[in-house]
Amino acid sequence: MKTKNFYIMLAFLAATSMSLWLLSNPTPNFNTIVAQTHKQINNFKNIPSNIRSSSQENFHVDLKLLGKLGFDVDPTDPEMVMKYSEEELKRIKATINRPVIAIPALPKSFDKTLILVKSASKFLPDVPVVIFDFGISYQKHLQLSIHCNKTSSCTLKMFEFDEYPSHLRDLSVPSYRPILIQKLLNDNGTVIWVEPSGYSFISGDIKPLLRRAQETGIIAWTSKDPVSTITYDKMYKYFKASAEQYYFLETAYTNQLILHNSENLHNKVMLPWVKCALSSDCINPVGASNTGCTDRKPLYLYRGCHKYDVAALNIILGQVFDYDESRYKTKEKLFGILEEKKSTIPGNMTSPMPHMVSLSKTSSHVLSQHLSFILTCLYMYMYV
Repeated sequence: MKTKNFYIMLAFLAATSMSLWLLSNPTPNFNTIVAQTHKQINNFKNIPSNIRSSSQENFHVDLKLLGKLGFDVDPTDPEMVMKYSEEELKRIKATINRPVIAIPALPKSFDKTLILVKSASKFLPDVPVVIFDFGISYQKHLQLSIHCNKTSSCTLKMFEFDEYPSHLRDLSVPSYRPILIQKLLNDNGTVIWVEPSGYSFISGDIKPLLRRAQETGIIAWTSKDPVSTITYDKMYKYFKASAEQYYFLETAYTNQLILHNSENLHNKVMLPWVKCALSSDCINPVGASNTGCTDRKPLYLYRGCHKYDVAALNIILGQVFDYDESRYKTKEKLFGILEEKKSTIPGNMTSPMPHMVSLSKTSSHVLSQHLSFILTCLYMYMYV
């Protein structure tokens, strides 16, 4: 009985407490709910634009760093660059006949680097070669130094990563490429950029290419693959572009380029390319990957492999040259593969070297002599 009275008293106290709480906190009516909902919507609208998702992304880089790289940017409008002075234009124009060859020495491709450097010395002995050490071993650095000491036109330098954002240290995302090219353009005006990709110099005839570079600012070898196949969709937003614009634009390789530091190249190509390289969000958007490539149909669709600075440059070239790669594309056979006794360049058919043809003719002649001897022996055996 006592237990029953205890539970009744406990229930009474609980009911009394609940009643007092409800009286002090009345249930909001419909108008209150609507007012609170509108308040929350307004709060969402007031979220800064750089936090909300947008179809167009903006990226900002340090103006002082851009200044060190030769971009005299207007502080009130970072998209605008000051024009060249008359003296600067004259200096740059004079460099067209005095280019430099720039070669990055990467840890995983040292043997190809050495072959490339030697081919440059062979075919273009009068053109200075600048090699940049990107973390090769001491022994390999010493080996390159010994080779450079044999010629007065070769220089070996270290790339100073400490001067730039930390993501440039990731060599699998070659953000360093536009940065280094820009530094070279500042100092030299005309640059032949070549990477150790398996191709070497097979010719020294660069005058026609230099003349075209003076007109367009950039000369590139291209692939038949459309730009849209190598570009992750989030990168387009940084350039206010769309994939559809690049379905039929050939991809320009970035491991072989000839650049002349014209005002057009400086302001319209190099500035946005360098800005993207300095921003990790632009050059390597969230979700981008360079592995797991798959062919898709139609063939102009993204293949799942983002090509980082290559994609960025090709987006810019499309915008600057009205999506017409013929304005900067070349098929000149300046680079090729020598190891297999073939002369090739990216995107072109291979052609056998002359001594291979003569060897084939010699072999055919020897074979015919052997056949004649065998037939003569058979004839003598049967009829003599």
